[in-house]
Amino acid sequence: MIDKEIFANRLKNMRNLYQLSMSELAQNIGLKSKGAINQFEKGLNLPSLETLVAISDYFIVSLDYLTGRNDDPQYEIYLPKAENALLADMSEPFIQLFYYAKSKGLKKELITYKENWVLIRWFEEWKQSTQEYIDYYAKLKEYERNEDEKYKIKQMEKNPNSLRPILPRATGFLDSIKRDLSVKKPTIELYDNKTAEDMQRDDILTRNLQRLINVNIGIGEATYFPIPNDLSKYLLPITESDIKDLTEAYIKQIGD
Repeated sequence: MIDKEIFANRLKNMRNLYQLSMSELAQNIGLKSKGAINQFEKGLNLPSLETLVAISDYFIVSLDYLTGRNDDPQYEIYLPKAENALLADMSEPFIQLFYYAKSKGLKKELITYKENWVLIRWFEEWKQSTQEYIDYYAKLKEYERNEDEKYKIKQMEKNPNSLRPILPRATGFLDSIKRDLSVKKPTIELYDNKTAEDMQRDDILTRNLQRLINVNIGIGEATYFPIPNDLSKYLLPITESDIKDLTEAYIKQIGD
């Protein structure tokens, strides 16, 4: 049995703790509008089991806490679970930076539950962004390979008895349009409200981390995986020397 009043108060308190509007929370847990959140917080309605689980996962608290069966949010249990889920299929450079950001981060001290939770979300976005780019380059490579194969077959059909080697396929403006329509490139989030100094430090951060990521997943140096805007802002106070030390330690570890 869910205690409506307790659930309403705890949902509202958590939403305010993480500075979310009703609309933002609704969007983040898969609801169509803020109306349902408003009903929950007023104690006029209760969520479905699916929505209750989504709220539990989003705020990293137990179902018992949400429903009033337990007064302990059990962060110490749910945060490690969230971290483990995040790091399960993440490359080593991401993992190292995650722990580095946790231990040094903005304040050079241990971060709060709220900051820890937010940091987990931002790294999850970065992992997803990186995977989107990996998938994009894989699809682009496959597309180009298929186009080359089609070209070779077409040339062979024109001159089946020719002993001359087939020249490489020439590409032009129309080819680039066709390629862009066939393989969609992930969008890069715009960087807002940053000073020139922020942008310079962000560029240093990106270039150094990029080397780590490329070495780890075996992709060429030119490949670019953008850091999500919020995470980038959080990491900006990490200095160039911090990143240099982290980079050198990792390169030495893997024997570059």
